[in-house]
Amino acid sequence: MNGTQRELRWEILRLLCAQHPGTLTETQLYDALRANDESLTKAETIVALTALVNHGQAQRIPGDLYKPERYRVTSDGKATFESA
Repeated sequence: MNGTQRELRWEILRLLCAQHPGTLTETQLYDALRANDESLTKAETIVALTALVNHGQAQRIPGDLYKPERYRVTSDGKATFESA
């Protein structure tokens, strides 16, 4: 894992914690992150989100016909962010 991915995951956690207890879509996260780093790709965002979900720090909420897939911070992710 490189430092850039670690920083990206940290920024995603920060955004999800700020939204807690609500959710954000991948597009909302991507747009917020791109505001600070125009070189960011959607693939990098997806990889970082997947890592957070796999480590139990974020939860993926499946979408349906009317709502896109969304993400929210888990209690473990919130504790990790707040303890740093």
